[in-house]
Amino acid sequence: MLACSAHGPSTLLGINRLKNKESDRLAAMCEALDTWGVQYHIHNDEITIFGSGKVKGGSLRTHNDHRIVMAACVSTLISQDPQILDDTSAIAKSYPQFLTDFAALTEH
Repeated sequence: MLACSAHGPSTLLGINRLKNKESDRLAAMCEALDTWGVQYHIHNDEITIFGSGKVKGGSLRTHNDHRIVMAACVSTLISQDPQILDDTSAIAKSYPQFLTDFAALTEH
């Protein structure tokens, strides 16, 4: 999300390790980037994300992965359009109060 909110390219290294987590986080985030209309390029073990400071809204699959849920929620901060998440229950794995805390932070 930080790379999406930046203006210009950001390159992240070591992306091959993202495939062996609760979900294939690389595939899940590329799916989200496509939904958000964010351009990216994958080469070997790195991804370059071309941020514009904003993302489009859309329906997102969270792949039963708490970090994908959190990233999708944070995406609302740089989107004028709604983000619709298919399931947020995975958040209980690491931060059960995340949705409540996030809502309280974004009310202001």
